[in-house]
Amino acid sequence: MTTVTMPLPRMNNPTGTATVTFNLREMPFLDGPGIGAIAADAAVDTDAGEWSLWQNLEGAFISAPAAAAWGDQQIDLFGISTDSQLYHKRWDGAGWTLWESLEGTCIYAPTAVARGANLVDVFVIGLDKQVYRKTWDGAAWQGWEELGGTCIHGLAAASWGPDRIDLFTVGTNSCLYHNYWDGAAWQGWEPLRLQGQTAWEKSSTTIAAPAAVASAPGRIDLFVLGIDNQIYQAWGDGETWQGWINLGGPAMHGLAVAARGPQALDLFTIGTDIEGTDNHMYHRAMSGASWGAWDNLGGACISAPAAVALGESRLDAFVVGTRSALFQKTWQGAGGGLGVQDFTQPEKDDAKLKLNTIRSPLFTPLYKTRAQTIIDNPHSLDQGPWGVCGMATAVYFLLQYDLDKYIDLVKSIFDGDSFSGIPVGMKERPNELYSVLLYGRERKQIENVKNRPEKPRGADKDFDFIVSRSLGKLLKIVNPIAYQIQVDFSKQFDPLFSYKETSSEIKLFTIDFENTRSFADVIQNLNNRVATTQLAREINAGNLDVLIKTGFGIDLTKYSISVDIPNKQWELQYKYNRDDKVLYIKSDGSKLDVVINLNSQFHPLKSDGDLALDLYGQRTLMKQVIGARTVDFTFTSFGDESIKTINSLFDRESKPFVLATINGYVEWCGARGDNTKRTFDVPPAAETPVWGYAPLRFVHIIGVTGKIRDAGAYYEVPVWTWAAEFTVKIKKELFSAYLYSFVYGSL
Repeated sequence: MTTVTMPLPRMNNPTGTATVTFNLREMPFLDGPGIGAIAADAAVDTDAGEWSLWQNLEGAFISAPAAAAWGDQQIDLFGISTDSQLYHKRWDGAGWTLWESLEGTCIYAPTAVARGANLVDVFVIGLDKQVYRKTWDGAAWQGWEELGGTCIHGLAAASWGPDRIDLFTVGTNSCLYHNYWDGAAWQGWEPLRLQGQTAWEKSSTTIAAPAAVASAPGRIDLFVLGIDNQIYQAWGDGETWQGWINLGGPAMHGLAVAARGPQALDLFTIGTDIEGTDNHMYHRAMSGASWGAWDNLGGACISAPAAVALGESRLDAFVVGTRSALFQKTWQGAGGGLGVQDFTQPEKDDAKLKLNTIRSPLFTPLYKTRAQTIIDNPHSLDQGPWGVCGMATAVYFLLQYDLDKYIDLVKSIFDGDSFSGIPVGMKERPNELYSVLLYGRERKQIENVKNRPEKPRGADKDFDFIVSRSLGKLLKIVNPIAYQIQVDFSKQFDPLFSYKETSSEIKLFTIDFENTRSFADVIQNLNNRVATTQLAREINAGNLDVLIKTGFGIDLTKYSISVDIPNKQWELQYKYNRDDKVLYIKSDGSKLDVVINLNSQFHPLKSDGDLALDLYGQRTLMKQVIGARTVDFTFTSFGDESIKTINSLFDRESKPFVLATINGYVEWCGARGDNTKRTFDVPPAAETPVWGYAPLRFVHIIGVTGKIRDAGAYYEVPVWTWAAEFTVKIKKELFSAYLYSFVYGSL
């Protein structure tokens, strides 16, 4: 093939590249907010990392960009500017170069691919609708090479090695064409045929440039946009192709795809009403053979996207935004490798098969399904409330690093034949078999164990809680002294932990009355088994406290009152979630106390295994029960040294774990469900005293899933808690107010 000069004039310097500087005042940042619910400049979290804000890379472009990446420190970015010439800039791991002209006169969008270290090829369509190639050989850009063809819509390129490039385009008949280079020569344009059919016979017409990526030698994934605005996927080795699979839509402006590894693809498009919004960038990821849901990345986009992957933990997406400037959004995965599972699908499948060996009739099909689900998605593990947050976080790290030990734990709970050989979750009573279930309820499963146990409501999440609290039972067995210390600590953390050793009633709240007349009226009505409007209002005022502290609320729509006049006590019975609940109302002659006798109620803190772990309890659990190879702790009062210690752990250990004790329960709860509340600029709100007890120094334990990043005035902390992984930004001077201490080490 010959090297040619592309038609029409070049810039003023025809013999070399020209560096140009754009007028920034005419190219403002991406306008925001976007049309939909996510602002154009919003940071977006996914289950496994965080997308940055939109960054303006300047310029003025008339087509979609193209990008190529090699290694983990270089991105080459291309776009066709308003003078129809191709421009290029490079990111070297530290910053972007200025835009430079690669000359030529181009139509439609370019495409680019990296064949190896410092080998980059960019392809464009000239005014004659033929394809042209320019190559960076590691030292300089070579001249334009003509590849022929009569093309519309643009191009896609993929390469699985230094001597292979597969190139795709759309012909004037709106069908896909394919050409490939074998290291010596181009083989020529041919219609792309899938399973004996010429693409695009199955869906008639391709209305945008295709997208392609090579995720492994001999594997190319190809994506097109049909006339129905649906996205279709095919795959093959360059000669034989399979597909098409409809991935849904609607979409416009075309597609981009990047590969973070074999069978780990990330697809991008600009949406049309995917979630009621237009012109936002959308992303979805494929792991194995399964595609996830669409993420709305926001923006106000006027071109197709471009995307590249820098290893497994970084993605960069590019698009032309308002006023024709080019914008970048970057995804950083969890620094410790927790964002993407290291287990292969066969390893996960093997773990699921091992679950089948559990023969206990209490290991119901629902439990089995749940156990398998959290193998695939550890982030979905439900911590549950009531003092097992630290133990659930320990299980979370088992799921990340040691599936065999996790299976041993489940077997120990139900069959009692592994995980130190201790059955921790079951206990037998005469003629009855019980299991530890949701929130400490001991639900009678069955009297005849040969029959299938009844499935309690919410049993799928019951399983998560069983596994978590069983670690507390193991702690009691392997280190009784440490367990008792944690029981004593738990009593300080929440008075209800004292219930384990007492049968005393616990006062929930007190009702005072303005005068003796109203008090006497209430008493008279109670004796007549009636709750007055005033009494109902006073009881409902305490509903939230009852719900938080006991796990069930008050519902007075249907109730009954029984009277015990000698003891000046009334039993208020009502239904809550189909279960009968009882409150006791007692009089001391001037006020009423609303109390609860937990012996007559299901309650979260009823059984062994419920613990509110302090720093030393968490360390003991990880070392003596989980069997961590190393365990240590540090306080955030040490400031930057604590952060350096945590970050170095993720660099040197293959199976790191970091558990943090936190303050600011309200703020963290808000951050979990609302990404607009993930920046902590003010100190955490003071915890409300419970029954006169001052709150302890910290209120919850979470998992830290990667390095703590310096972000100017803030620290960015990737965390997992409450079945969600997200990142918070904490003002540096407030860091120790929100994160009290770390327990860390390696499994």
